[in-house]
Amino acid sequence: MLKNILLVGLGGAAGSIARFLLSKWVYEIHPHTFPFGTFAVNLAGCFLIGLFYALSAKADFFSPEIRLLLTTG
Repeated sequence: MLKNILLVGLGGAAGSIARFLLSKWVYEIHPHTFPFGTFAVNLAGCFLIGLFYALSAKADFFSPEIRLLLTTG
């Protein structure tokens, strides 16, 4: 149980840093009143979570622990 809690925390920390950096980068390229940075981050996150789940379900590509780490971030 403690291992899962640590994996969720590590995935969440890495994901929040990645979201911050990607959002900042998008805003620098395209400053606008519409939150394109947030929109880009949400699209990328949805795509990656779907990809990780598909790979782990179809081909057993990721262990449950790695899937937990990747999908929480």
